[in-house]
Amino acid sequence: MQNQARMKLRISSIVMIILAFLIIFPPTGIAGTFVSGIATPTGLAIHPSERSLYVKSGSSGTVWKIPIKTDGNAGAIEVVTDQFNPALDIKFDASGNLYGITNLNDDAYLERIDSSGAVCSSMINYDKPYSGIAIESPGLSTNRLFFNIEDYGGDLHALTLSSYTCSGWSNNSKIADTCGGFRFLLYRITRADLVGSYGGTVSSINTNSGSCTPLISSLVQPNGLAEDNKGNLYVADTGAGKIIKRTSLGETVEIAQDLSGPTGLAYDAQTGLLFVSETSANRIVTLPIGVGLSGAISVGVRDPSGQWSKALHIPKGSSPVQPAAALDSAGNLYVFIRKSDDMLYMNKQTPKGSWGTWTKVPGGVKSSSAPTAVAANGKILLYVRGFDDRIWENAFSISTQRWGNWRIVKGFVTPASPEVTADEDGNVHLLIREMR
Repeated sequence: MQNQARMKLRISSIVMIILAFLIIFPPTGIAGTFVSGIATPTGLAIHPSERSLYVKSGSSGTVWKIPIKTDGNAGAIEVVTDQFNPALDIKFDASGNLYGITNLNDDAYLERIDSSGAVCSSMINYDKPYSGIAIESPGLSTNRLFFNIEDYGGDLHALTLSSYTCSGWSNNSKIADTCGGFRFLLYRITRADLVGSYGGTVSSINTNSGSCTPLISSLVQPNGLAEDNKGNLYVADTGAGKIIKRTSLGETVEIAQDLSGPTGLAYDAQTGLLFVSETSANRIVTLPIGVGLSGAISVGVRDPSGQWSKALHIPKGSSPVQPAAALDSAGNLYVFIRKSDDMLYMNKQTPKGSWGTWTKVPGGVKSSSAPTAVAANGKILLYVRGFDDRIWENAFSISTQRWGNWRIVKGFVTPASPEVTADEDGNVHLLIREMR
């Protein structure tokens, strides 16, 4: 009897430990509550420079701002405005302006909350709009904002951000007829295309011709869309209460079920969390779909015979993107990372294997991508894509151990990280992916 009692106690203890582990570290498919008690949340968007989630109410003009703490929990909820009327999709540009489409008297209006919190509205079409919008690449003012008009089943239109006015009419142009009316749109920088949810389908949309290629079919009512840092696509199927994942290889799987009206999605690369608005439950939940990209930086060395040494952590180094490295002629290894403040930092390892301390690269340039670096002509040249989508360059003198000033590399605009290398003659070769 005593042995049975001990066995029951041991099993109970194991079960409690497992439950505690699941609560603290929920696996993919188990949702954790981020915030609750907010009225009919629909569209979600993460601010481009703040650590905040913005949430749109589908039953009023309310927009909430919710800080995202480093552990993925929510800070204090703040009402940004109660005068923002779009019901579903919302998107940020790089300057922190929030946009949404609304239907007023069967005309299309583009509403905006600027970085100061002021709300304005501009007419963009004389036909009814669908709710989906997307911004091409959050940076340059010449980038396009895409939207969809009901005319003859669905027209794809584009408006350059620089042409938006806070009153009257904002000029835009029709791209082409397209396959339907999109409730949510997503611009994928990695593929330079749009993704739209409509009917029971999610499709890739060509931004020049408007033609559609189905990606996921047989959904009940697809709405919110998000993409993670590995190119996986996520869809909120509101009608089925599910979150669907389409991998970068084209496989489709369910990662969450039994949700109460999942509508909007937003992916946070720093925590690896997918935020989901459960409209019918009046709450925001999170799904741990990836590893938070603020991990340690390690170095491994391969000798001339092809043998690798054990990878060693660089002291106190972490980054949400891949690091960059350059080796000078004396054998010093320079490593560059982008920290969570979007600033660049450098550390140096001597040929004897000792590390220095992380120091911020001066000048105040913030990075929207991974850095790249190369040693050439007595300098360490550092390149990065800024939040304006342009390439910025700085030079570190190996002899004086001092930085120069940041400058724009003219003629280079890109939606992705650059790459740099140098040849034996000291010529520097910079590679970028074109914007369109």
